[in-house]
Amino acid sequence: MTLLVDHNPVRFRKMRDGADGRPTDGLRPDDEFRDHWQSLQQRRGEEVSIELAGGPSGDDPYLKSTAALLTEWNSPEDAKAYDGL
Repeated sequence: MTLLVDHNPVRFRKMRDGADGRPTDGLRPDDEFRDHWQSLQQRRGEEVSIELAGGPSGDDPYLKSTAALLTEWNSPEDAKAYDGL
């Protein structure tokens, strides 16, 4: 998943499960975005904008692969009801 954090794209991955096997409900930035992420940590306490990059499905390969299967949901009525959630 890619989010625009402070107007810069940052790709995140689901955190690995804990050492004891319990699931970890969190995201972490990919290594290639480490410098930008650390620069944001230096600004702790400031508000930054966060947006989903690339529209409703972002760049998630699974969501992109299912988009063609769910065309019945691509109506103006559905867009009005669900876009922006």
